[in-house]
Parts: sequence; structure tokens; C-alpha cells
Amino acid sequence: MMRALILSSLLLAAGTAAASDMRYPATGVPAVTFKVPDGWSAKEADGKLLASSADGSATVTIAIVPFAGDMEELAEQALYAANADHPTDKRGVTVAGVDGYMFHSQQKGAGGAVRQVMFVDAQIAPGRSLTGILSAVDDESPSRMAGLRLLDRLTLVLK
Repeated sequence: MMRALILSSLLLAAGTAAASDMRYPATGVPAVTFKVPDGWSAKEADGKLLASSADGSATVTIAIVPFAGDMEELAEQALYAANADHPTDKRGVTVAGVDGYMFHSQQKGAGGAVRQVMFVDAQIAPGRSLTGILSAVDDESPSRMAGLRLLDRLTLVLK
């Protein structure tokens, strides 16, 4: 009985730990791994990884796309597809251990609500680029900070 209790406790702990770790895409390379922030949900849908805070105040969308052009052009295309304004404030950053760029934008939702948007991109393999979009209601919210940590801690998988 004690042995069964210990085993079920270990399985429960393993299941809980595994729930916070994600790999996108689930198979193949290149890919990225990361930890889902506490209280967030994450799922792969329509070829992208979508993560959202429990209250919906912040979302992160990650995609690995076929693209070998200028990263500013990729930012423009991705933000346009997300119904966000033209990217501004281009800065060099490291994304998943690779040199890339960060841009800022805004997104107007239903009823005129404005969300702050941060877009990152980097070429991670020949002809393949990693993109990440963080959209949040408030620049200083805990949910936005959790989204920033998610993007900051992406780990690239190439094998």
C-alpha cells in the first residue's frame, strides 16, 4: 500500500512538472522549448503555439516560418496579419540564443481597446525564422512580465 502511495505521488508530481514544459513544434527541427508560466495555458493550433494568461490580459504567439528575407519585412508581415500597427523601435536582441530583432507596436481590438505588442524574430536555420508576438493590455502587468520571461527563456532545438 505504501509503495502504491509513493508511486502515485511520484506520477502526480511528474505529470504536474511536465504540464509546464512545452516544445514547439511537438516534433521535428528546428523547434523551441520553454516553460509555460504558472496560470497560463498553451496549445499548438494552426501551425503556431498560442499561450495565454488565465485572465486573457497577455498572450504569446510563437511560430517557426519559412522565411529568409529581411527581418524587418517579416515583422511588418506578421504584425499586419495580427492586425497590429506598423512596427517601430527596432532593436537587436537575442532570441533562443540567436541574434535577432525586437519591435514594438500596438493592436486595436474590438471597442477600440489598445494592447501593447512586442514582436521578436530571428533566423534560426537556413530559410527558417522564429517569430514571437507578445500582446498585453498593460506594459507593466504581471501577465506581460510572465510573457516576456517566456520569450526570453526560449531554447532552440536543432537536433
